Amino acid sequence: MFIIFLCVFVLDVLRLIYHPFNHWFLNHFGILVKEKEKHAITGSTYYFLAISITIFFFPKNIATCAILYLTLGDPIAAIVGHYLPLTPIFKQKTLGGSLANFFTCLIIGVCFFPFIIALLGAITATLAELFSPIDDAISIPLCSALVLSIL
Repeated sequence: MFIIFLCVFVLDVLRLIYHPFNHWFLNHFGILVKEKEKHAITGSTYYFLAISITIFFFPKNIATCAILYLTLGDPIAAIVGHYLPLTPIFKQKTLGGSLANFFTCLIIGVCFFPFIIALLGAITATLAELFSPIDDAISIPLCSALVLSIL
């Protein structure tokens, strides 16, 4: 996984320092890139970095659960938050998206851990997604894996 991170990171750096490559990249893959990422590091780089760190530092069951929180909970939160924008609660996050993230992570968690641990893991992942000062692709798996490993 670390090799994938390095490849994505190198592509991002090339994009940022060599403008013709960034232009080509955005013409071909621009639909996958958020507006704020067009001239910055993409979420994919953070995603693969977080997964690499999580796999390296945490036991398999904890790493798998935390990565699933990111790969399932975060996009489900975004989809539900977009189509059912119940109540805005923080920045561009909504109550609907956060609840969808929480219940998705809770379902994932109970597949790995007893209910109370799964509950605390889901709460952690939801709070990390909601209040992340950096890209939530970093905060969700690392924060939740840390909490799950302490429990």
